[in-house]
Amino acid sequence: MMDFSRIEIHKDTTISKSELPRLPAEFEESQLGYPKEGELAQYRGPNGLHVHEFRRDWVFHRDFFDPRSPLGAIGHAIKDAPEVGVGAAVATTVGVVVYRNRKDKSKSPELEALGAAALTGFVGWGLTKLLLDE
Repeated sequence: MMDFSRIEIHKDTTISKSELPRLPAEFEESQLGYPKEGELAQYRGPNGLHVHEFRRDWVFHRDFFDPRSPLGAIGHAIKDAPEVGVGAAVATTVGVVVYRNRKDKSKSPELEALGAAALTGFVGWGLTKLLLDE
């Protein structure tokens, strides 16, 4: 059994498939994470481990929070992927404000609120990601 305890938080560690042909059973395939170019799949494991599978390698890192549980998802959106939390907060706030302001003036306030929320949430996500990735 490979020792994963030295995998660092948010720092990629590459392990060759010749050294580790397959992941241990406690890892589950996941759609939660940003895909990397050329990856075959992503997996989540114990203790916040997040793995990207490539043809010849596994790329591991550890997250502070595992997003597979409701509480973990909140922690993950704050600490591991704050751009997601910011985008969601902006979208929710703008959506509520637009709906409240348009509900008596429009035939489709829900649609207006949804459009405004989607647009501003995406902008909030993108700007936060841009600022944090530099």
